[in-house]
Amino acid sequence: MITRNAIIISCPGQEEHFLRGAAKDVINIFNYLTSPRGGDWKKHEIFCLKNPDWPEVKRLLDRCTADYQFIYFAGHGFSDKNRKRFLVFNDQSIEDIKLFTHNNKQLIIADSCRAQYATISGIPPAEDIYSSFTGVSEARAAFDDAIKRSQNGKMIVYATAHNNEAEEERYGRGGAFTLSLLVAALDFRTGLNLCPVMIEDLLPTVKRTLLSQKYTQTPDVAFRIGNLRVPFLIDIAQMEVDEKLVENEYINIESENKPSLFKAIAVVTLLILIIRGLSD
Repeated sequence: MITRNAIIISCPGQEEHFLRGAAKDVINIFNYLTSPRGGDWKKHEIFCLKNPDWPEVKRLLDRCTADYQFIYFAGHGFSDKNRKRFLVFNDQSIEDIKLFTHNNKQLIIADSCRAQYATISGIPPAEDIYSSFTGVSEARAAFDDAIKRSQNGKMIVYATAHNNEAEEERYGRGGAFTLSLLVAALDFRTGLNLCPVMIEDLLPTVKRTLLSQKYTQTPDVAFRIGNLRVPFLIDIAQMEVDEKLVENEYINIESENKPSLFKAIAVVTLLILIIRGLSD
């Protein structure tokens, strides 16, 4: 049996640096993971931490053993002069690679800044617009199969490149990167049902989405070791089925209500013959 767990962390900071919407990004990610496109995670496999101290996070990491582990962090971050990356927890700043544990397959996604000396970015609250992903139950089996087939590896993906800030979504719906990532995951199509799609395959689309909305940040794979091939999404044809059914139903209604071209020609021809007969 394939095992997995996810740790979703919200560290919004305090007082004037408080990121009101960090919790909203966490909700969006939770909803996505539990959707078929996200791999149909079970609720008991997901741990959510609100503004934790580092020891609390460390205890959870130490006891969470799985074939695959996903960690999402929403909050403040920065890089030091040596380009080391840090995430800011409630009590201290921790180098991101310390979130790696004994688990052989891990992915970390951090929606946080990488500017030097903890430049602050805001993630305001928003409506829950990612709670209705749809699909089929086979997605979980496809996700588990990808975990089984993947080689060992660890990866860290950031919302932005080195020495840049992670921006807020200007309409107040969360972090620009997280929202763009989820939009990409919702819209991405391979044309193959239950096809696994890796996070790095989504990043070019995420970048284009950000640029189209005038955000200057560039998502970045900041760290990679091994050959992790666990997907971030499972492409599900069911996402398109409802639209096709509606379209087909509309076409059928039109065809039933409107005469065919052949019938129309026949009616016109009959009328011409009748008119000619009357004129004679």
